[in-house]
Amino acid sequence: ALQTNTTLAQLDLGGNELGAESGKAMVEALKTNTTLRTVALDGDVLSIAEITTAARITLSEKRLGDASGIVIAHLVTRHRSLTRLDLNSNKLGDACGCALAEALKTSTTLTQLDLGGNELGAESGKAMVEVLETITTLTQLDLGDNELGAESGKAMVEALKTNTALTQLDLGGNELGAECGKAMAEVLKTNRTLRHLSLNGAKMGDAGGCALVVALQTNTTLAQR
Repeated sequence: ALQTNTTLAQLDLGGNELGAESGKAMVEALKTNTTLRTVALDGDVLSIAEITTAARITLSEKRLGDASGIVIAHLVTRHRSLTRLDLNSNKLGDACGCALAEALKTSTTLTQLDLGGNELGAESGKAMVEVLETITTLTQLDLGDNELGAESGKAMVEALKTNTALTQLDLGGNELGAECGKAMAEVLKTNRTLRHLSLNGAKMGDAGGCALVVALQTNTTLAQR
């Protein structure tokens, strides 16, 4: 109905336990609807104008879930000057993490991305590898306190071997494991751009921790860890 409605400006569907599929349906409606200005699906109200035009978007702690995340991912594809996107401490989930990575990977302006404190899993972590490989403007990335896991964590660390833009990275609060710690240690031996790194609560164990300590003996750029 929203695809043909020409009068509705505000839509509130809160309290209906909407998921990713509802978000996808809303995206289809938004592709043709030109009158809707605000929408509330599973958390606070989203302003379509803000998400498509504001250079810095801050939507942290807005109780946003799968449906909102899918819509946000769609809307930012219309954006040509986004520099900062903060979605910290919501409940976006893995589907949203993947959708956001896909939407943002062609950005030529994004410098800061904060997806910390969401329920992002391994698939989101793998999708973020492409973000690290393609967005040459991204300097700050926060994926702390998620559920990325060892495999995707290691893949992201591998991407740092060729990334020369990122200066700040938070992977703390993810169960990355010892092998990820060892891989990060190897990166730190040669990486000359990363200055702030958080691995707090990443469960790397003694093996990962020892490897990192050795790497820090030769790393001359990391200022905070």
